[in-house]
Amino acid sequence: MKKRLSFLLGCTMLLSSVLLTACNAQPAPVQTPQKPIVTEQAQTSASPETHPITSFETYDEVVQMRMLYSFGKAEITEERATDGAHALKVTANGEYESGIHPKIAIPTGTEYLDKTDFTDVDKLYLDVYNDTDEEQNVYVSYLLKKSAGTTPSSETPQTIGAKQSKTLVFDLDRDMMNCFVDLDTVQFVCISFDCSVEYNQPYRVFYIDNFRYSTTETPIEEITVRGEDEIESCDDPAYLMAWSNINNYIYAPSSISFNTDPKYIKQGTGSFRITNRPNYGVSAMQPTYNVGWKIDPDIKDLRDYYSYSFWVYNPWHEPLMLRASYHYSTGVNYPTYGAEEYTLKANDWTYIEMTTEFLLANGVNPKNFNALSISVWVPREVPFSFYFDAVYFNKTPSEHKEF
Repeated sequence: MKKRLSFLLGCTMLLSSVLLTACNAQPAPVQTPQKPIVTEQAQTSASPETHPITSFETYDEVVQMRMLYSFGKAEITEERATDGAHALKVTANGEYESGIHPKIAIPTGTEYLDKTDFTDVDKLYLDVYNDTDEEQNVYVSYLLKKSAGTTPSSETPQTIGAKQSKTLVFDLDRDMMNCFVDLDTVQFVCISFDCSVEYNQPYRVFYIDNFRYSTTETPIEEITVRGEDEIESCDDPAYLMAWSNINNYIYAPSSISFNTDPKYIKQGTGSFRITNRPNYGVSAMQPTYNVGWKIDPDIKDLRDYYSYSFWVYNPWHEPLMLRASYHYSTGVNYPTYGAEEYTLKANDWTYIEMTTEFLLANGVNPKNFNALSISVWVPREVPFSFYFDAVYFNKTPSEHKEF
């Protein structure tokens, strides 16, 4: 009987610390040469040199990892190990109401992975067996140091077929990442899976092993990702890296994601979706609660602009209230803000424009700009999403309202 080291990882809403071929090819006849057959997991002599992140070998190593967002459970096993004696059997779940991907966060700067500067990492590799009857997605990303907390990079996806073993190769867009996050301050390297989409959905089982990376000497290229006066086009999921939650997730849980449904796109090829999580934990039990996200467009003085503007789609059957806020630094303590509230039309797009004149009239100093935020009082007891698109600075009134 195989010995098996196992442990269960308890689910939590937020941060759950864990206990966590050659083929038998027939020689080809001389007169009809054939290409050699290589399995999905075999590396050829042309494969790049890789460096280990983890092979999930010991309890001592895995217990340092974090299982986030109602992850599910995992156990160290000898089954389907591709490097060393063990692999990790993952039973992925996630909060279906939030849509946030359940995630394994592997810490850097440890005795097992001492690397923290990932500016030279061009690819991540993961051996996966998908023990489900459907094609599945697997994602990698970083959590990076930002002030006193962390900020995520965008997720890089790969797909694996049902009942398939495969080495997934994740090509990282270092140039795009470098526009939004500091790749030399990576605190966690993450593996994530799709979230459950309905209550009591059957869990999905994966075996993962031999997580590793390759490096490149090619320097990161400085690229421009914003058009003139553009704050956020919402046309690329990588742009999500520029946004951060304005609220404590415990008290005002929400997530931000990329949308491609044309019904909810005002301009271009995408929009951003903010999704609540039905919230029963806040003491004041009004029918709505406020969720929102913010961006720092790296412009420190708004005196050259008449306003900033954006579009919001409210799919709710009733009007909802939105707050547009200008965050600025007072030079001491925390940033404060000037805000204006708007009514969002039901089942329709609403154009929002906040003028610099309004901010000045409310005592805001436009020279100390810190961030813009978009927040909405969303229904408390049901899953709900609203969408925003085409966020711009305007040098003249309603300059971009034609979209």
